[in-house]
Amino acid sequence: MPMNMFRLTLNSSSLLLIGLILLYGSQSFHFIFGNIGRYTLLVVGFGCVLMAAYWRSESRWIQRNFQFIFLSGVYLTALLALSFVQEHDIFNARNMVFIGVCYAMFIAGYLLAKEPTRDGEWSNSIVTMICIGGCILALYSYLEHVKTLASPGDRGNLFRGASELHPVGVAYVNVILIIVCLYMRVTTKHLISKLLYTIAIAMAFLVIVTTGSRGAVLWGTLSFCTMVYILFANKLLKINVKMFFTAVLDFLLGGAIVVYLFRTNQALSGKLDMLIHRFEGLFHFAGGNTAADLSSQIRMNIYNDHSSNIDTWVVSGLKDYSANPHNQFLEIFVRFGLLGLPLFGFSLYVMGKSLLKAFSGKYELSPEWYLIMFVFLFSYMQSMTNLNLELNRTLWLGFGFLYGYQYHLKGFLRHK
Repeated sequence: MPMNMFRLTLNSSSLLLIGLILLYGSQSFHFIFGNIGRYTLLVVGFGCVLMAAYWRSESRWIQRNFQFIFLSGVYLTALLALSFVQEHDIFNARNMVFIGVCYAMFIAGYLLAKEPTRDGEWSNSIVTMICIGGCILALYSYLEHVKTLASPGDRGNLFRGASELHPVGVAYVNVILIIVCLYMRVTTKHLISKLLYTIAIAMAFLVIVTTGSRGAVLWGTLSFCTMVYILFANKLLKINVKMFFTAVLDFLLGGAIVVYLFRTNQALSGKLDMLIHRFEGLFHFAGGNTAADLSSQIRMNIYNDHSSNIDTWVVSGLKDYSANPHNQFLEIFVRFGLLGLPLFGFSLYVMGKSLLKAFSGKYELSPEWYLIMFVFLFSYMQSMTNLNLELNRTLWLGFGFLYGYQYHLKGFLRHK
C-alpha cells in the first residue's frame, strides 16, 4: 500500500519533472556542497528521468521498442567508430559519460512520448517542494558567492574555486530550470507552490544575468515567444481579465524579489552592466563593426575557416577534430562528414514536423508535450551558437520525445 500511494504522487510525469529540476538545478548546489553534492544530484536527477521512462513503459519497454533502440545504437556506434578512426579528441572518461547520458536521454524521451499520459499528469508532492526549496537555497548561495568577486564586470573570475563551471553552461542550465518552474507554475493550482516556483524563476534569472551570457537571454526569449504563439494557435492562451491580473501579480512578486536582491547585492549591478555592454557589442558587430565584439568575431573566424576548407572534412569528417564549431549543423558535418547526413536530416525533420503540427492547431497535444517542446526549442536554438552535441542533454531528450510522440487530430480519440 505505501508503495502504491508513493507512485500515485510520484508518477512518471512527476518523476520527469523532479529529474529535470535536479539535473538543471545541480550546478548552484556546488556552492553549498561542492562538486560531490553537485555530481550526486546529477546522478539522482538522471536516474529519475530513466525511472520515469521505465515506469511509463513498464517491463515490456525493451521488447516493444527494440528496433528503435537497436538501430539508434548502431548509428551511434558507427559515429563513434568514425571518430576513433579519425582520431577525434573525445575519447576520455568525461566525454564518454556525456555521450552515454545523451543517448540514454534520447531513448528515455522516445519511451516517454509513446504513452505520454498513461499514468496521469504530474501533481505537487512533498518531494517536489523539497527539490524546489533546495534549488532556491542553492541559487541564493550562488548569488552570495557573486558578492565575493573582486571584479563584478569580469566573467573570468565568476567561478573561482569551481573551474569545471562555465558561464555559458551555467546560463543554459538555469534557462532550463526557469522553463520547468514556469511549466509547473502555470499548471499547478496550489498557491504556495505557485509562490515557490515564481521565487525560483526570479532567482534563476538573476543567476543568468551574472554570467553575462547573451545566448541564454536571446534564445530563451525567442523560444518563449514561439511557445506563446503556439499556445495561441492551439487556443490554450486567451487574453482576459484573469490572465492579465495573474501576469501582473507574478511580475510584481518576481520584480520585488529581483529589486530586493539588487539592493542587498551590489555585485549584481556590475553584472547587469556587463550583460548590457556585451549586447551593445553584439549589436555593433551586426551593424558592421567587426572589432566591437571579440566573441562574435571568433565564431565568424571558425565558420569562415571551416567553409574555406570543406575538402578536409566533407567526406569523412575532420581529422583530429577537437574544437567546437559553435553550431549544431556545422558540428555534425565537420565531425562526421557524409555519415552525419542522417543525423542532420533527422534534426530538420523533428524540428520541422513539431513546428508544423504545433502551428496548425489541429492536434491534441499533452501538457507534457508543451514542456518538452519549450525545452527543445531553447536547446535547439542554443545549439546554433553554443554547446557541443554531448553537452546539450535536453536537445537529445527533445529529439527522442518529439520523434516518438503520437499525434492525433483533435476529437480523434473521443470519436475512435
